[in-house]
Amino acid sequence: MCLTYTHLGGMETSNLLGEKVSDFIRQLGFIQNENEALIASVKLFMEEHKILNKCIENYNYLESVGVGDFDISLRYKAGQPNLCLARELCDGSTEKLRQCKDWLTKIRKSYSLSLLFWTEELRQVYRVLVKIYAALRNQDTTKYDDYLKLVRSMVSRVVCDDFSYSNFEAAVSESDALQLVDDADKSWVEVASIFIEDLHTIAGKPRDQMLQKSIGGTSSSILCVHTLEVEDEQKKDCSLRLLRHIYKTRLPEAFEILDGSSRHSADEVSVFLERISTFPFNTFTILNVEDLSGKHQDMILTFLSYKSVMKSGIRLHCVQDRTHILHSSPWVEGQSWDETTLPGTETALGAWCKEKVIDGVNFSGVNVLWSYNPGSGKTKFIKEKMSQMKDLQEECEVGTVVIHEGSTMASIANMLKKKFSVWSANRVIHFSIAFMEGEGTTRFGDMLNNIFLSFLVLRNVHDAPSGNSVSWGHCKWHVFVELQSWHHQTLMSCENEKIWLQKNIPIVSYCCQYVEPPSNFIVDAKMRRVCTYLRAYDDGTINRKFLPRGAKRMLFVLDESRSMNGDKFLRAIASTISIIESHVHLGDSIGVMFFDNHNRTIIPFQEVGSKQEKEMLLNQIRTSSCGGRGTKMYSALSHALQTLSNEAAIDEEFWLICLTDGQSADSIDLVHQQLQRSPTNLHIILIGIGLSSGLHGE
Repeated sequence: MCLTYTHLGGMETSNLLGEKVSDFIRQLGFIQNENEALIASVKLFMEEHKILNKCIENYNYLESVGVGDFDISLRYKAGQPNLCLARELCDGSTEKLRQCKDWLTKIRKSYSLSLLFWTEELRQVYRVLVKIYAALRNQDTTKYDDYLKLVRSMVSRVVCDDFSYSNFEAAVSESDALQLVDDADKSWVEVASIFIEDLHTIAGKPRDQMLQKSIGGTSSSILCVHTLEVEDEQKKDCSLRLLRHIYKTRLPEAFEILDGSSRHSADEVSVFLERISTFPFNTFTILNVEDLSGKHQDMILTFLSYKSVMKSGIRLHCVQDRTHILHSSPWVEGQSWDETTLPGTETALGAWCKEKVIDGVNFSGVNVLWSYNPGSGKTKFIKEKMSQMKDLQEECEVGTVVIHEGSTMASIANMLKKKFSVWSANRVIHFSIAFMEGEGTTRFGDMLNNIFLSFLVLRNVHDAPSGNSVSWGHCKWHVFVELQSWHHQTLMSCENEKIWLQKNIPIVSYCCQYVEPPSNFIVDAKMRRVCTYLRAYDDGTINRKFLPRGAKRMLFVLDESRSMNGDKFLRAIASTISIIESHVHLGDSIGVMFFDNHNRTIIPFQEVGSKQEKEMLLNQIRTSSCGGRGTKMYSALSHALQTLSNEAAIDEEFWLICLTDGQSADSIDLVHQQLQRSPTNLHIILIGIGLSSGLHGE
């Protein structure tokens, strides 16, 4: 056993923190052996890994803030006294980490507006500044404009929407930050912070009120822990009602909310708490406190325990569920809410959401499309509307984002970046939601709520673990939400779908207008043959829903003429078995007949009542042999049609499937009249097996 930690060359440090390595080392703890030396070696190895794990975590943080000069190139071998070296390495990284955090705290105090951004967001601002500086030096006006628009969207929270692009361009030119990009004595955090402060000053200090410190308690403090005494399915809706109660006449801003249901680092929680102290005139809320780690909850409790916090005039609300008790200090107010005591009605909440979210500035509308069945034309309807909006609006971009059970905040942020450029003033987005059932349904609903709450209310999609973040100001969105097929029986009605939406994505439920696409499907000449197969209706509409009408009856007609001997017949048998395995279910009926000059029944029509019966029928088909002569296909089809007519039922689908290799010796006239009289629930499929080239066109 040995551990190798290298930064340059050798094994990457991140690999040593992988799940496989960690799982292996955890399993070492279960080793039982009489050899005490071996057990001691294992314990030494495990403790060493734990210490170096902490060292790597420290290093990763230092590197994330631009302090990457910490050397951790060491090699350890089992059986050697390496613990003292490991501890020395860890102590060194911990001390460097403490110095780094002190340094960051000083920068944030000097440039307080930088606290409105997460550390990774500041890094992204700095990277764009470097590109702007390079574009200026290279006199590349195209890239300069693109990067300028990008950074404008990133810092929109410190400049007002009415601060025009030309004014913003002038402000960037006046800022000292661009000249500091090449200054080796300035860190990237400081450069980005200076840039934000300069912009705010040049823009007329729109955030001045936020920067006013309360003196001697002139600003009344609000410290409150809210406990929601509601069922899990009501929690999202009640949390939204509580947000309305807290913020009343406005929407919360992205930097005012910390959602515990998303994974956060200790640095982010620390920045958020420092943000609360720095901006006492803003109202801050921590949602889903119970989902935060124990370490992060302790940080919040420590923050609330300081009596000086009360005197500083801060405004903080913590929201938790009834299964959790956030022990607070005497000066922290506690309130419990249930569905009946929460202030405001559903009507009032709906009016608040529509007024504040659909404000005509950032959002012009949210349309939800659903229908009872797949293939009802939802996507086609949305695409047509998006195309119309793109033609009618200037600088308009359209895009589709698919959300499924594998989606995350990071993947949604990445898709938004790819689908929409920074220059578009108008955007039309289509969220296509693929629903799932089973154990993951609740988790999927939580993820959907987080995405749309961030998108519609906070105007910011931020993934805490990766630091990936997308913000928008200076642009207007129109949103289409497509609810794909609902397969669960309890959701097969308009009312229940609305109830599901209110329970799982309440912000969408209160903001949206429900739209059901038109059922008519116009048929042109090019689609006539398709419509014939799909059973077009007399009024010009078409049955695109493929609703099941009950059990199926399938009759297989196989050519066993002399030319089918060998490989062709085996392929026909294999195709028949494949169709039965894929499309015949319990309760369906099947029959099989062979033909050459004559017809013979191999399996008379019978219902498939069990899996065992189905397997017996398949074995009977597998063991069938070919021994015929000529080919009279139309005679066989006539016999098959007569057989099906004897079995006719309105509520069942009938399928006649014929497999043959060549031209029939008899005439189609034998079946012509029968086909004309065939019912609308009859489908006929002809499958060619090894056809000669002369028959492909027939």
